[in-house]
Amino acid sequence: MELNEMEKRLIFQTEGYGKLDVTYELRMCLPYIPDPVRRKTAAGLVRKLDAMPEKDCLALIQDIRKNYRIPAGPKTMGELLAEARQKSGAEKLKGHDIMALELFDPEVKHMIGSEA
Repeated sequence: MELNEMEKRLIFQTEGYGKLDVTYELRMCLPYIPDPVRRKTAAGLVRKLDAMPEKDCLALIQDIRKNYRIPAGPKTMGELLAEARQKSGAEKLKGHDIMALELFDPEVKHMIGSEA
C-alpha cells in the first residue's frame, strides 16, 4: 500500500503498537486536529488501515517507525519523541511489562527483599 508523506508522518507520530492502537489513537485525535486538510488525511488513513489485514498493517507500521525520516526535521513534540524513540531502537513494551505489575504479585519471589 502506498501512503503519501502526510500519512507516513501521522503514523510515525502515533504511540500505538498495532493496527487497533494506531487507528484508535487517530480516531481520538480527529476532532482536535485544527487543519482541515490534515484531518481529512487522518480520516482517510484510518479507512486505509481498517481495510488492511492485521499482519500487513503491523508490518507497515513497524517499517515506517524504523525507516521513515521527516524531510525538514522534527517540528512538534510528538515528532521529536518519535525520532528519539527511533534512534534509541527502543522496543515497545506490551502487557504487564509496562507497569511492572509482577513486582506486586505475592507469588513472585524477588532476589532482593525485606524478608530475612
